[in-house]
Amino acid sequence: MSQRPFRFAVGPGGLAMWPAKLPEYARRLEGLGFSALNFGDHPASPLLPPIAAMTAAALATSTLRVGIHTLGNDYRHPVVLAKELTTIDQLSGGRLEVGVGAGWFTADYETLGMTMERAGVRIERVEEAVEVFKLACAGERFSFEGDHYQITEYENFPPSVQRPHPPIMIGGGGPRVLSLAARVADVVGLNFNLHLGTMDRNDGSTGTRQATRRKVELIREAAPERFDRIELCMAVSNVAPAEEVDAVVNELAVSQQLSPQEVRDCPHFLLGDEGSIVEQIERLREEFGVSYIAVPREAVRTMEPVVRRLAGR
Repeated sequence: MSQRPFRFAVGPGGLAMWPAKLPEYARRLEGLGFSALNFGDHPASPLLPPIAAMTAAALATSTLRVGIHTLGNDYRHPVVLAKELTTIDQLSGGRLEVGVGAGWFTADYETLGMTMERAGVRIERVEEAVEVFKLACAGERFSFEGDHYQITEYENFPPSVQRPHPPIMIGGGGPRVLSLAARVADVVGLNFNLHLGTMDRNDGSTGTRQATRRKVELIREAAPERFDRIELCMAVSNVAPAEEVDAVVNELAVSQQLSPQEVRDCPHFLLGDEGSIVEQIERLREEFGVSYIAVPREAVRTMEPVVRRLAGR
């Protein structure tokens, strides 16, 4: 199997900025060689709202892809969402990427006064929502009868530019959501298992190198016939230049409840000078098939030379 070329995205981490600064920031990332700018979807957090932000970023750029990493599926009806997303795909000339998730941040549900049902139910809704989105992208009249959504004689306008639909990403750290992603998504995001429901800490054991290997094996087993067509994305939460590595390793070892060596070997952390980070990313592709790297906004300066060296290669 031939290797996919590397591409890099920024976000959603760190995208708490004033809206007026977004167009210039998007153009800067485009100039630096980043492939995409991905927005989060957390009503309870000081992040830019994704639909408006993606539209602004798309109109300010000409090649940068705009995406969501990831939409909280429970917050919007899939038909309403599909209409917004296909419009962005039209406005951007086909540069939309759609990340969709089952929702995990308990504060969002509390803020919206919504019941956060068990993970299995939320994942079932995601599966139906993805099917609805794919049908809507064609711009043809359709009906849908699911356990969670019922749609009658709906014709979405406008249809998407990208055919049959914009790339769909589903990510996570649990086996059920990764199995779904393997079956229906174009991009599968590898992340910690976010079952703790908070932003200030993760279950570090779910993001180790060994855990990542198990996730990739699960994805392959869930959809062996299409595995080679799936793009694997690594959600990188921490990037530390060489002079900060020791302090960051010690901090992460405590917060993630990992040994210092496990932190240094964790694929969700990129640590060291330019050469070290390049080697770590090349190892991710060689070992796991990961070619899409998403980093937080704070990491852009450190990642600039890395992107210049690896993007598209």
